[in-house]
Amino acid sequence: MKRQIEGVPSLADFEIRKASLNAIADILEIKFCNDDHLAGVVCPGEEESDDPICASWSEVCNGRQFCGADEYDECLQKTIDDYGVPWFDFCRGEEKVDYCRLKDFQPTNFRTEKNYDYLNIGKGLDYLTTDVSQLILNKFSGDVPPEPAEFQTPNNEIFIAFISDAYDNEQGFKIGVKVADEDDTSEVYEPPEPVINKTCGEPEVMELDEGSKVVITSPNFPDTYSPNSQCDWQFKGAPGRRVGIKVVRLDTENKADVVTVGHGESVGSRDNIVARLEGNDIPRKPVVVDSEDVWIRFTTDTAMERTGFKFEVSEIPAVGCGGDFKVPEDGSIVIASPNFPDLAYRVNQNCEWRFQSAPGRKLTMQFLEFKTQRYADVVSAGFGDEPAFDWSNYVITEHSGDALPDPPAFDSRKPSAWLSFRSDSFIVDRGFKVLVGDTSVYASGTKATKGEVHELNSDCGEEFSREDAVSEIVISSPKVRGYYTNLLDCIWVVNIPFGGHVKVQWDSFYTEPNRDFFTLGNGSDPNLESSVVIDKFSGLRPHRELDDTFQSLWIRFQTDLKNTYRGWQLRILPMPYTACGGLLNVPEGGSLAIASPGYPNDYPNSIVCRYTIQSTSGTRLAFTITQFDTSYQDYLTVGEGCSPEDGGDIILDKQAVTRPINYQFIPRTAAVWMKFSTDDYRTRPGWMINLADTGDSIEGQRGFGSCEEYTSDPTTQPPPEPTEAVEVIEEESEPEVVDKDEEETVEFPDWYDELEDEEEEARSSTMTPMESTDAPLIFEPEEGSGSVVQ
Repeated sequence: MKRQIEGVPSLADFEIRKASLNAIADILEIKFCNDDHLAGVVCPGEEESDDPICASWSEVCNGRQFCGADEYDECLQKTIDDYGVPWFDFCRGEEKVDYCRLKDFQPTNFRTEKNYDYLNIGKGLDYLTTDVSQLILNKFSGDVPPEPAEFQTPNNEIFIAFISDAYDNEQGFKIGVKVADEDDTSEVYEPPEPVINKTCGEPEVMELDEGSKVVITSPNFPDTYSPNSQCDWQFKGAPGRRVGIKVVRLDTENKADVVTVGHGESVGSRDNIVARLEGNDIPRKPVVVDSEDVWIRFTTDTAMERTGFKFEVSEIPAVGCGGDFKVPEDGSIVIASPNFPDLAYRVNQNCEWRFQSAPGRKLTMQFLEFKTQRYADVVSAGFGDEPAFDWSNYVITEHSGDALPDPPAFDSRKPSAWLSFRSDSFIVDRGFKVLVGDTSVYASGTKATKGEVHELNSDCGEEFSREDAVSEIVISSPKVRGYYTNLLDCIWVVNIPFGGHVKVQWDSFYTEPNRDFFTLGNGSDPNLESSVVIDKFSGLRPHRELDDTFQSLWIRFQTDLKNTYRGWQLRILPMPYTACGGLLNVPEGGSLAIASPGYPNDYPNSIVCRYTIQSTSGTRLAFTITQFDTSYQDYLTVGEGCSPEDGGDIILDKQAVTRPINYQFIPRTAAVWMKFSTDDYRTRPGWMINLADTGDSIEGQRGFGSCEEYTSDPTTQPPPEPTEAVEVIEEESEPEVVDKDEEETVEFPDWYDELEDEEEEARSSTMTPMESTDAPLIFEPEEGSGSVVQ
């Protein structure tokens, strides 16, 4: 009667509600786990099973897939087969979140959601403490009141903290707190010292064989595990193998009861931890440990037990798209197509695996499983570092279908082997698995032999050697009816005539991925040891531009016996020196391109650039102005020698506006200096000049030795001597307000408009420049010349 007056459900109420709930469950065809409606529901399809799979209420109500996980994966695989990609929105689980509403509550004086909503009682007032020694009750939950139900605290300060999660709720609890009387005989409660249980787990190291699977579970699974435990498991696979841990079930207290996975023989080493698993967030992919020695440790705190975990541990293959692998001596590795075995490989994949054995050893390659789209998704394999373009090191040639290749295994002729895989853009399949091992362990009995050698076409390529330092060089792959041909081995050699930077950029690039390769190197011969490979690539994508200094480049293009594409085209562009001044060297037999700052864009205002250009071999230089476009008051001056101080003759005196008639000449010295100055007004694109080594020795006394940088004019006056600073007292004044539009307006003097008219008239006048010849004019100064530029 008292319970009813207080509004607390009675046992009769509970029975009535339970009967109603069972009736609803019959209508919805729901079966409770162990006939306990508080324990959760049996997954759909498991009702008649002797050992049905059950989902706890937390697993049903957390919004993640648990029931029907296999059906969910099968549905995903079907969407991949049908559409080529997984369609997650199409596949739904069998769980129903509405089940959460069916859970009822049993009336007691203490009832919280077991292992989720809990009560802490501790000494003092710090209710956030994590020190277990300060707790009288630690994470107490469930439907049984704590023992003893009545007790005294050790001092006059206590805290009571209640924490609940975001899902289920219960009736709760009622606690009475009062000051203890002198004659109170209840005991002062001190929790017992926790004892860590280390007898769980498995003391022996478990061996993992090829294809075998070891299942481990938390203690008491699927019932709740014990508190304050440390459980260890160790596994060992074959040398060189990898171990995968598939998480089937996971339900632990987050940030308190944790599974750690690591590698090595020292269990629990912090330095070797690979993964931490906690809570109930099951990873969709196995946890992979790239080692044959693996350990698992499960630690729990002193309270809050849950159902724990179920893991499947096995050796798993490396499932990436290609890569380089080292096979250990007396060991082996296993590789597989991407996503194997849970999902199909993807469309448009080009993968290549390369294997290297220990020094002095050989390799065995053995196909274990194989299933690809017939005639479209093909696998090739052979010995050596990479597939030979003439197919001489192929053992398996473009195999496909659902049978193992012939031969299914072979021993390499060299300490290296390779395997390649290519899929088209349509149907996909399960893929393949391959074992590659040391021959002392996995000898196949089939020795690889050198295959048929197909003759390569080397009658292609070209050698470029130009003296023109400003024109681009265009090179493209040889084509027949728009496509390059099979079995090409073409080499182009480009001698760079200019000493500045060059840019290599691609107009197009379409080659068979992982089969037909473009290689770019620095040097004059790809077969020389001194030759440096800059880049090697293939495929259907444009590649990065190269911008560097080269004296020579070589290009090699190699194609195999199958499949031809549209090929490639590249441009080698000269990039002139555009800094404002400097000491520059023309290489022996080469040339150097120099341009005004900012070229081909406009140069800046108010600059003075001084250059010294010298021949490294001490011979004469050929000077050619290829482009010239400056403003009327922006001047270029050129003279013989390292600087005006050398007293050489002036070749070009304050040239402006247009290119001079004598734009090509040969000074009588091994060095020239230049000065370019601009005013504060208009700018133009500027100029570009090429200086080339002629190889002609210097006659008489006109040659100069090694130059120093030309930094100032000889007539520049030194700065005045410093004097005592005169203190200037500024009067306060109102700040001047400047109109923004007015501030940005540039006022040109009247005389500048007149100069501009003369400049345009000069540009439009018909001037016949000197025709370029193989032998430029040899500069001869006029009588009385030799003045220093001011």
